Amino acid sequence: MIHTLDPSPPMDFSHTPLLKVMLNNKCFLVPITRIFVALLLVCSSAVHGQESTAQLRLPAAKYAKVQKIESHTKNKTGRKMTDIFQTGDEKVRVIVKTKKLIPKTASSKTPEGRKAIHEVATQALEKVTDRFEERDVKIKSKLAFIDGFSAEVSLDGLEQLVSEEDVIAVYEDRKRRPMLRDGISLMKGVPARNLSGGAGVSIAILDTGIDYNHPDLGNGGFPNSKVIGGYDTGEDDSDPMDTYGHGTAVAGIAAGDIPVSEVGAYIGGLHLPPSYMH
Repeated sequence: MIHTLDPSPPMDFSHTPLLKVMLNNKCFLVPITRIFVALLLVCSSAVHGQESTAQLRLPAAKYAKVQKIESHTKNKTGRKMTDIFQTGDEKVRVIVKTKKLIPKTASSKTPEGRKAIHEVATQALEKVTDRFEERDVKIKSKLAFIDGFSAEVSLDGLEQLVSEEDVIAVYEDRKRRPMLRDGISLMKGVPARNLSGGAGVSIAILDTGIDYNHPDLGNGGFPNSKVIGGYDTGEDDSDPMDTYGHGTAVAGIAAGDIPVSEVGAYIGGLHLPPSYMH
C-alpha cells in the first residue's frame, strides 16, 4: 500500500517518534491514507467545481471563447476570464499594445514635435482600430507615444483583439488609486530626512503636478521660493498645477517642512485636506 502511493525508494524514518508508533501499529496507515486521499479529492473537486459552475453559467459558445482567450499568449489581463465575464455580456476596459506602427517624424522634446507625432500616430493607429466594430471595440484613446490604444471591449471584441496580427498584447485597464498616507515611513525615508536639511538641493519630480499654492510649498505664485519651475507635459502648457494630489504628496515627502515626529498625522510632508486622501 505504501509503495503504491509513493513509488520512491523507502526511507528509514523509524527514529521519528510519531512515525515509529505508526509503523508499530500498521492499522493506523489505512485511515491516514484514506484521509490524505480524501483531502486530495476535495481540493480537486473544488477547483473542478469552479470551472463547472462557469461552464454552466455561460452559454457554450461564449465559454469556448473565454477558454480561447484565457490561454492566448497575447492575453495579459492577469485575471481569469470567467471572473471578468460572468454572463458573457460584460464590457471590460483594456489597453492594447500594437506592433511598431508609428514612424518617428519629429522630436518629442517640443510641443510642436509632440503634436506632429500625435497626428501621425492617430492616422497609423486608425489602420488597426478601423478593423473593429464599435459595438465590440469602442476606442477610448489612441496612445501616440507607446504604439497602442485604450478601449472598452466585449467578449467578442477581446477575442478579435488577441487574434489581430498587429496586436502584441492586451492588458486590463483597471483603476488604481495612489496611496498617499504615511509615505515617508513606508519607504523608510526618515533616515534620509535626518541626514540632510536639503539646503541648496533642487529636485525634479515627474508626477501629477504640484500645488504651488500650498503654504508648505511656496504659498502661492509660480514659480516661488519652493517650487522653482515646472511643466505640464499632459496638457503641453507651462502650468504644473496638481489636480489629483499625488504629485503634491510626493513633493511634500521630498521637500515638506513638517517635523518627522508628525509622520503618522500627515500625508507626505504636507498638511493636506481630506480631499487629497485617496
